[in-house]
Amino acid sequence: MPGATPQPAQPLTGFERIGIRYGLWVGTAYIAFFLLMKVLGLHERTEVAYVNGIFLVAGIILALREYKRVTQNRIDYLPGLGIGFLTSLVSSVILALFFIGYSTFDKEFASHVMTANLYGIQLSVLMIFLVIVLHGTVAGTFVGFIAMQFFKRPDHQLRGDSDV
Repeated sequence: MPGATPQPAQPLTGFERIGIRYGLWVGTAYIAFFLLMKVLGLHERTEVAYVNGIFLVAGIILALREYKRVTQNRIDYLPGLGIGFLTSLVSSVILALFFIGYSTFDKEFASHVMTANLYGIQLSVLMIFLVIVLHGTVAGTFVGFIAMQFFKRPDHQLRGDSDV
């Protein structure tokens, strides 16, 4: 509308903030694990990357736990699923961006990853980026869905939580 004043951006809600924050932590853990595997000479073994699933599951569970604590034990289903989605999306984008940056410095690694796939075809860096983001986001969304089966129950408490 002409003459309409722009509305200020809405602040992130609690579940968005928590999902993004834990996504940053999980993405950092992915990178740290990759660098550790590089030091150990295991970075080209693609099956080692599935250990990242442990970081993802832990990050989503901790994010849901935090959200449940913040909302005084009231966790609605859709925000819980949103936390799983956001945590996995943010962490996957971080890992994919790191891969692009790293592959510009280590051409041998990039070449190995681009050809070490199930289909035996050469993948571009963009395709690898998309695969990393999609794989991580879909997996994390499923983890969030499964975890919400437990977190949505009002009688659910994690060990050591007397106030949640």
